[in-house]
Amino acid sequence: MKINYLPIFLLLFASFIQAHSTFPGQPAQVGQPGQSCTVFYAASGNLAFAGNNEDSYNPLTRAWFIPASDERYGRVYFGYDDLAPQGGLNDQGLFFDILYVPYQALDPTTQRPDFPGGPLAMLDEVMAKSATVDEALAFFEHYSRPGLETGQFFFGDKAGNSAIVEENAVVRKKGPYQIATNFRLSENPDPPYFDGRYNAADERLSQAGSYSVELFRQILDATHQDHSVQTVYSQVYDLKQGLIYLYLFHDYKNGIVLNLADELANGPHMVSVVSLFPKNQGYDQWAFQQTDQAKLFYAYKIDAEVKPASLIGKYRVPGDASAAPVRIYLEKGQLYLQKPNELPLELYPDSASSAFHPFYNNAELKLAFQRNLLGQVTGAQAKLVYNENEIANSFTLNKSGALSDNQITWLALLIILIILTILFFVTRQRKAGNKI
Repeated sequence: MKINYLPIFLLLFASFIQAHSTFPGQPAQVGQPGQSCTVFYAASGNLAFAGNNEDSYNPLTRAWFIPASDERYGRVYFGYDDLAPQGGLNDQGLFFDILYVPYQALDPTTQRPDFPGGPLAMLDEVMAKSATVDEALAFFEHYSRPGLETGQFFFGDKAGNSAIVEENAVVRKKGPYQIATNFRLSENPDPPYFDGRYNAADERLSQAGSYSVELFRQILDATHQDHSVQTVYSQVYDLKQGLIYLYLFHDYKNGIVLNLADELANGPHMVSVVSLFPKNQGYDQWAFQQTDQAKLFYAYKIDAEVKPASLIGKYRVPGDASAAPVRIYLEKGQLYLQKPNELPLELYPDSASSAFHPFYNNAELKLAFQRNLLGQVTGAQAKLVYNENEIANSFTLNKSGALSDNQITWLALLIILIILTILFFVTRQRKAGNKI
């Protein structure tokens, strides 16, 4: 895996506040030591390819497609359950990927403004508005680069250009290809390199008479990981054709091909990467082990005595009536929260009035439900936390069809008024000697 934005689970749920914006985010740190990845790019004549091994301990993979709209290019992102993009491609043939590198402090002499909405919003702006590497680099020249203390971006386009964006430097491609692993080329510009994956890719690319999907597949195979960190998925991007050759769990004999134009024509949608492939026993065993271990960190908080049926319903973000509702529903005894065009998230009650979703990297979405005078759920206050520290502004969800306390009060007053009116007329008729 490349960058593991621990606090940017905001990326997933900030869209509850800005209902049609999928990618606002405010990451506070990037990357974790021990993760590895290999990214490389090569171009010659009418060919331009990029390759990526996504190495991680997280089996909860995602791919999400965003069609073009409002002068914004269509694009696909690949990542995990936190929906922090680890890589992707737009419909102009620009690809990117993110790699972990050891910590390096920000250059205090560099004075650039922050991009409105934060670094993840800027990344999405880059992919939505840039057709070339040069256009992408212009964004990074104008704005600060928080998060790149422990990460670097690799960009490549179909015109034959690529570059690596570090916190304090930009390294452009020299010659027909460029490679990045988990060190900064600005600090290590010349061989020999200590990274075996870099050297394996460099050896094959330097000896290649031509570039092809098959060559890139072989390089991915030669540089994949199968130890404590696994190569969860891999891609070869044909940037000229807009094709993505996708492989699961370092099985390079059984890949699939995604046509970006065709996928974008299907509208906005999200899939788990594993769902695109036939059953893979090795992956299933590893994924079960990983998720089973992850449950140890939150299982003790689940209150099995809580009956969550009262929480189900449709919820809306206040102030945006046109936005599609968020659903909370039960399926086979499991509570889920789901946004339109996204995969559902498991919710676990930890009290009669609260529930949480545990993201894989120790962050949680916490929902505190409000009830009216009748005990009906009227909405929820949500916040994202990491190690009990709030990492995003709280936001509100209002449950459709629920009565507010004011409405209940007025309804009760109306009922009382009706009863008093009836009693008044009954009393008058009795006094007049009439029988009811």
